[in-house]
Amino acid sequence: MRENTNLSRKSFVIWPKKGLPLFVMGVVVVYFLGLSSSQNFAQSRAANQATEYQEILNQYCVVCHNEGLANAGLVIPELALESIPAQAETWERVLKKLHTRTMPPIEMLRPDEEIYHSLIAFLETAIDSAATAE
Repeated sequence: MRENTNLSRKSFVIWPKKGLPLFVMGVVVVYFLGLSSSQNFAQSRAANQATEYQEILNQYCVVCHNEGLANAGLVIPELALESIPAQAETWERVLKKLHTRTMPPIEMLRPDEEIYHSLIAFLETAIDSAATAE
């Protein structure tokens, strides 16, 4: 016995006239939701990076650059990474000390090269971004 395989051509239309605009609108909505979430992800990632680098500064720098000692007149807890745009000149000094590996001093706990490179890259990017924003 032969099954009825005779289907109308209409059943194979992928995008019926009414469905296409709805599909396009759905794609547009999903696209913009994706953009929004990627922007939120980027902002969240930047905030996490700043927190990570602030912790590195706290670990290696605050021992000497705190309110009690303030070596070289620098107090790291007061000089949060958010201050880079307003304190770019001071952060340039910090960057120079990191590049030359004069900070932290040799007798103190020092980060490994990977941390030096990562912190330097972060600070350079932040300082450059602050300079171009002006």
